[in-house]
Amino acid sequence: MKTTALLVALLIARIAAGQSSGTVNYKEVFRHQGDDALSLGDFSGAIEFYEKAYEVGGGDDAQLLKRMAALHQWMRDYATAKELLGNVLERNPSDEEADIALRQLQNRRGLQLFGSYGEGEIDYTTRFYRLGAFYGGVDWLDLHAGFSQSSKPGYDRSEASVDAYLFPSYRLYFRFGLREKRYTYPLSRDFPPDDNAYTRVPDYQFEVGYYYVGENYVSLETEYYAPHFYWNNSLQAKNYKIGGTVRNWIVKPVYAKIFAATLHNPDPTSLSFDQVTNTITGFGYEDLTLIGGALGFDNERVSAEVKYVPDRDLDRSLDWSVFSTLRVNANALSVQYDFLYDTYSSTSVRALSASQVHMLTTTVQPADLLELKVGMKMLVRGTTIVSPFVSLRLKTGV
Repeated sequence: MKTTALLVALLIARIAAGQSSGTVNYKEVFRHQGDDALSLGDFSGAIEFYEKAYEVGGGDDAQLLKRMAALHQWMRDYATAKELLGNVLERNPSDEEADIALRQLQNRRGLQLFGSYGEGEIDYTTRFYRLGAFYGGVDWLDLHAGFSQSSKPGYDRSEASVDAYLFPSYRLYFRFGLREKRYTYPLSRDFPPDDNAYTRVPDYQFEVGYYYVGENYVSLETEYYAPHFYWNNSLQAKNYKIGGTVRNWIVKPVYAKIFAATLHNPDPTSLSFDQVTNTITGFGYEDLTLIGGALGFDNERVSAEVKYVPDRDLDRSLDWSVFSTLRVNANALSVQYDFLYDTYSSTSVRALSASQVHMLTTTVQPADLLELKVGMKMLVRGTTIVSPFVSLRLKTGV
């Protein structure tokens, strides 16, 4: 019906202009139909119409090829996108737009190595470093691996991780993750190890997500981990966490997000100890649940979000938290400000009623193969600590 309507509209326009009714430009008709499908988020339909426009136009339109290449990238069909961009460059080696797009695609999907020093996350980590790698040489698979060490008030942690993202379609993904975490507790009168503190924690994760209309999505994540207790390393718990998130546009560029999580883990009040050795001899489980939400704005150039999370660690130590972020993008440069405000529950052993974190991050791309992040984080927890951080990502293109 829409194709017919466009044909009629074009015929009327040409007749009104005094043109012959037999000179309909079918290439433009199909191009408009492709634009219409694209505006509705129908990438497959848009590609189909652009292909028809390309064919009836004599197969010599570089702009259509580049537009189809971009759509194939959005649909994770990177091999076809490379082929289309290569076709453009074969016909016109001086096409700078196609050359840049092809190099960026190869760099994006090739092997990437990254490292960071200082913590670039909005939390209370004071010392941090991380090394990692990414590889996307297969269209339907993304592989991530990394190792990190961090220090937070009360403990140090090292973590090795592997994540595999599988994409049966560009709207659907599955993530399989493995973690191995190890905790150590420096002697501190202010932050002694909790009764239910852990040492070694093997962690298994699974996530599934689906983008149902445009950038609207729903995701479900499950996590199973079996930690060894600090006060009895031979005793092991069997914990699990289940969470879900739904994000939906209200009126673009404004969106809303709702999320929930439930955690099944040892109840600190149920722990029993051997009075002589002070080791844990038994425990029971409890189930804790949170429901939170967020409101955001995103028009690609500027994005902002405010998020409310009750008891975000699901351990009764925090009452509620507010996260907020503001990001401004300007081509190869972006600047982001993050803010975290935590309020502590009356049962918390921390001698604080509230704390906050401020963080400013600048991201630049000094060369095609490099991405650099530099920033500053300020932790306000009774005293104020200011620490810088830096992160470098190398895109090898391999």
